[in-house]
Amino acid sequence: MLNILALVYRDQSKFKEASVLLNDALLIREKTLGSDHPAVAATLNNLAVLYGISSHLIQIKILLCPTISR
Repeated sequence: MLNILALVYRDQSKFKEASVLLNDALLIREKTLGSDHPAVAATLNNLAVLYGISSHLIQIKILLCPTISR
C-alpha cells in the first residue's frame, strides 16, 4: 500500500512525500521478502523513476549500482 500511495504522490508532484513512502516500502519489502524479490526490484524501479522525474541523478546512480552488479 505504501508503494501505491507513493505513486499517487509522485503523480501529484509531491516528490518528497513519495520518496519517504517509497524508502519505507523498500525497507519493509527487503526485510520481509529479501533483497532479490521482484517486489523489491519494483520499488527500486519506482524510486529510480521518481528520482529521474525530480532530477536527482546522483540518487539514481547510488540506487541502481548495487542492483546492476548482482
